[in-house]
Amino acid sequence: MRGIGDGDRLAAMSARNRRVSADACLYRSTSALFISVIFACVLAASTASCVSFVDLRPPAKGSVENPVECASPLQQRGYLKRLRRSDGETRVQSEYLDSVAGPRDVILDRFRVENPAPDERGIGTILLDQFRSEPDYPPAFRVYMSIYGEDFCELEPVPGYEFLGPDA
Repeated sequence: MRGIGDGDRLAAMSARNRRVSADACLYRSTSALFISVIFACVLAASTASCVSFVDLRPPAKGSVENPVECASPLQQRGYLKRLRRSDGETRVQSEYLDSVAGPRDVILDRFRVENPAPDERGIGTILLDQFRSEPDYPPAFRVYMSIYGEDFCELEPVPGYEFLGPDA
């Protein structure tokens, strides 16, 4: 049996449970919003740091149709080591990717080249460049090199970059 004060006590408990439920719902929605914001920031940061490598457009030096001619893999690495950003001071980072078939039945070595210097352009321009299919002077690109050339390595740099001479 219920007592006379039981109805008031049940109503008070019901109101308290509704408040607790509302507070829990608010906490869950706030947590979900916070997690969504964090996820969006991480996604934006990873997209901004995502680098897409493009091939240089022919007839540019280092493109498939106009590869850099070197006599040996050692000279290939020396060429990439002397390649500088247009400021003349910042070295680029490079890495061998693979060998591919080139024109005229020649096997070309493909290298990944990236400009490691911080970019002074605005974040909007940087993000837009990530989605451009063929930028004129890309910050990250592939260079094609041939070791079937003469007994020397070319000194002509790829477009938008400078090249230090063989004594550097």
